[in-house]
This record gives sequence, C-alpha cells and structure tokens, in this order.
Amino acid sequence: MLREALKGDICVSAMNNYMEKTKSALRKVKRWSCRRKKQEEARSFKRGFKKDPGRICSQFNAIFESDKESKRPMYKAEFNHNNSDTSMHFENIEEANDFWKYL
Repeated sequence: MLREALKGDICVSAMNNYMEKTKSALRKVKRWSCRRKKQEEARSFKRGFKKDPGRICSQFNAIFESDKESKRPMYKAEFNHNNSDTSMHFENIEEANDFWKYL
C-alpha cells in the first residue's frame, strides 16, 4: 500500500507526506466515530424515553438517591402576585382596548 501511494522511489519527504495524510485520515475517522457514538447514545435514550418514560424517570431518581451529597434539582416558579405590572388582568374588553390604545 505504501509503495502504491509513493509510486517509485521512496524518499524521506514523500514518506513524511504519506504519514501525515494517513494521520489526518485517521483523525477524521476518529472524530466521525466519536460524533456517531454520541448521536447513537442520544437516539437510544430518546427511543427509550418514548417507549417507557417511567423507566427513565426512575433511573434519574436512582441517580439522585445515590448522590446524597448534592441537592436534588428542583423547579421553582417565581410568581409576583403583589406586583401589579407583571400580572395585569382586565375586567372587561373596554379596559384592554384603552390600555392598547394608550401604548
């Protein structure tokens, strides 16, 4: 294979070029393989979640239970009921219409 690539006399520079091209090709294959492996892992996880979401959630719960040192992630909804600017409700259509006309 090396002789076919070099075709004739073998010199140091030709050998060096061949080695660099081969290394480059191997690096490309390695990147492609890693990317493909990550994508396949994500696909299998999504496939499993579509089939049985409870199993995936129980796996997460098992992970959380095994890691007692860290806090479990929680969703917190921030509501400001006292602030009238963020939670504006209109009593009727005229109030809403006047509000939008003013803007």
